[in-house]
Amino acid sequence: MDKKGLGLLELLGAIVIFGLMVSMLSVLISFILNASDKITEKSRANTEGMYLISLIESKLQSFGATDYQICLDTTECIIVENHFSYVLDEETENILLETYEPALTLRFEIKNHAFYIDNSEISLRGFMLHEDSSIEIIVLQNTVRMKFYFVLISNNENTYPFTISKSFEKQEIPGS
Repeated sequence: MDKKGLGLLELLGAIVIFGLMVSMLSVLISFILNASDKITEKSRANTEGMYLISLIESKLQSFGATDYQICLDTTECIIVENHFSYVLDEETENILLETYEPALTLRFEIKNHAFYIDNSEISLRGFMLHEDSSIEIIVLQNTVRMKFYFVLISNNENTYPFTISKSFEKQEIPGS
């Protein structure tokens, strides 16, 4: 018998093989897209966490803290104070002591799954703070160490931890 073309069995075999290849390919594409989404989310979390850390560092460095107080109305809060600074008198080129009464203040607070600096919420674009986030204060003699522990949580419930520790020396106003 002279056969021309494909028989029913060959055609069914080709369809099954093609279907298996398509399903394997779709699983592979789904895996790649899922991995890409996770990498993108992790990258965004890292960007937001590092922004938060650099913002705290910048605020504290430019502020020049000389003392602190614990907030009375909440547990995850600290107020750093600046009672004095040295400024250059440009006319005489002398360094002068400038005192602040009342003291300048800078408030850091975690509440309602958000972070606040001076009562202004810091945007975490697509993330919020997990309830494990905290601010810890450790005082050894005149050294005040603040430890900020942030856990960013995504819409997918993934968590990303960040920690920053900053210290300053408690100082009295010179000559007082």
